[in-house]
Amino acid sequence: MLLKLTLLSPLTFTVRATPTAFVRNGTLQGVSLTGFAQEAFLGVRYAQAPVGDLRLRQSLALNSTFDGVVKATEYSPWCPGFGTTDAGQPQDEDCLALNIIRPVGVVPGSNVPTAVWIYGGGWSHGGSADIRQNQSWVVQRSVAMDKPIVGLI
Repeated sequence: MLLKLTLLSPLTFTVRATPTAFVRNGTLQGVSLTGFAQEAFLGVRYAQAPVGDLRLRQSLALNSTFDGVVKATEYSPWCPGFGTTDAGQPQDEDCLALNIIRPVGVVPGSNVPTAVWIYGGGWSHGGSADIRQNQSWVVQRSVAMDKPIVGLI
């Protein structure tokens, strides 16, 4: 939703409402990427934290709902690994999160396909917070081709 504000000057400001997404567990609040005409939901948890009794076991689906609105405005930490490409990145075992990038204007019922990128690393390094693979370019290209998609990593 765009709102145009015109003051008592020749300047016009455009204010974009904070994007939200409704998922099974509750409501997410994302960020507007105005330069790309996209909305991003970053660090969205997709499984229970792999800590304690869940460490080094198959991940389990989330089994709770969100209280209120969850901010999805920052990348999650990378999963610890052995590679060198994650040097300097925040790391944590609680790293099972993904990012969703969608074109502005995608609403429930839009029936826009979703492209899923599984980040590399060969089970040794990497993560959804790798800005080199954040899907913004892919989503932007899909809109330019008049075949918009939602990008998920």
